[in-house]
Amino acid sequence: MSGAPGDAPAALLGALADRARGRVVGMLAEEGALTVGALCARFPVSRFATMKHLNVLEAAGVVRREARGRERLVRLAPGWDGPLRAWLDGLRARSGGP
Repeated sequence: MSGAPGDAPAALLGALADRARGRVVGMLAEEGALTVGALCARFPVSRFATMKHLNVLEAAGVVRREARGRERLVRLAPGWDGPLRAWLDGLRARSGGP
């Protein structure tokens, strides 16, 4: 993820705003790492379209891909939600919330 530190929440929110990308994050949260092929098989769109969603999630720091032999595994990136949590905590503190 590049850009100013304040860009991180916007990038995360933008990446998660799409329903298909939200489903990917949910699947990875429940099941752990999945192969790119397994993810592509679960969506009624082309592999190309699914890969575009993965690229957006990766650019936002939500997922990471790693090679395992001939397969590519996708998993949630460690601390992927940290920038969003910090941003929300800051808003909560400034608004006098809990």
